[in-house]
Amino acid sequence: MGDRTDVGRDLLSVALDHMANGIVVLDEDETVLLVNERMHRLFALPPGAIVPGTTLAQLLEHVGRSVGWDTARVARVLDN
Repeated sequence: MGDRTDVGRDLLSVALDHMANGIVVLDEDETVLLVNERMHRLFALPPGAIVPGTTLAQLLEHVGRSVGWDTARVARVLDN
């Protein structure tokens, strides 16, 4: 069963990396589970800026900075 799981995980990774859209999957605790490289490129983030385990707040801080949001704007988005 482990081999099939590894193959499935590899296929998912390849699919995510070749999507035209930026993809982020969050869990119920607002923590990143999956993110593709396109997400980084869309927001001019350095590779690895958003990784599994990144919180939604951290993600929005990174993305907000890349699009010119000030700290107050990021806080408003998080409070919403």
